[in-house]
Amino acid sequence: MQNPGQLFVRYGLILGCSIALSGVGALSMMATSERPGPGGDRVWRSQRARRAALLRDVVPRRLGGVRVVLEDVRSANAASILRTCDALGIPEVYWIHNPRKDERGFGRNEFSPEELTDVGRVPAIVKASMGMSWFVGVTTFLSSEACLEALKADGFRNVATSLRGGSVPLGDATFLEGRTGAGGRGATEDWSRVALWFGHEGNGLGQAALAGADEAVHIPMRGSGDSLGVSAAVPIVCHELVRRRQAAGTLELLGAGEQAALLARLMPPAVDPAEGLATLMSDRAVRRRAKRAKISQAGKSDRCPFAEDNGGKEETI
Repeated sequence: MQNPGQLFVRYGLILGCSIALSGVGALSMMATSERPGPGGDRVWRSQRARRAALLRDVVPRRLGGVRVVLEDVRSANAASILRTCDALGIPEVYWIHNPRKDERGFGRNEFSPEELTDVGRVPAIVKASMGMSWFVGVTTFLSSEACLEALKADGFRNVATSLRGGSVPLGDATFLEGRTGAGGRGATEDWSRVALWFGHEGNGLGQAALAGADEAVHIPMRGSGDSLGVSAAVPIVCHELVRRRQAAGTLELLGAGEQAALLARLMPPAVDPAEGLATLMSDRAVRRRAKRAKISQAGKSDRCPFAEDNGGKEETI
């Protein structure tokens, strides 16, 4: 015969598991339901209103003339960098996804072509950035050359972070103080619009980015390593830029037109509340179903022969 304490623990665990499973079931229904219940409209309106209010509050404090460029940076690092940019007031991140190939010569990427059109809204990025990707503009490019052309057309000068010969220590960089230069070098040059380039942790920036840079800098190290991870390097460089420009009185905010454009771009869509909530709650489930369907279809049709490597068998991509 079990004592009362054992019975309490046993049936307490059963009750707790039942409650947890009920909660999971409720969340599952919310994630797959096409139409929310009577309270769905209020939830969607509340979330949209809250995000819209935050955007109206933070966009006027965004910095003008500063962009962060990420070349082939992994999504986990990029999500962390988006949080940094939000905190320091960087209005937009340019994320370059150069075509990459695996050992067999097939192209590969972290995101599908559809996701690359608005990668800042990919659920994995939103989650890893703690939702900060909703408040920072993300523009994707499929080549470094295209990004360089866009930046130069907008009047930006490019600064590469690199350990290669010719780079200067960050503290001596010309671009930090905007129009006034730094350390007496380039005092007449206009560095008010600057794009800060950061590359892949293993490979660094590519040749195109380095060739198109107006200046190259590195963070001096006192330890055994020669560099920092990209998610640590971005906040150091960006914070130093903000600090130096603020001290020099050259720190500028977005103009009225730029603020309006950024606000319109980041503002949550004004859709039917019921449809909006259904999209919000079922987005992950829809993406999972689409991914499963894509994998299934690839298994049926996207096959390439490797007779010489696999004894006449076919290998699925």
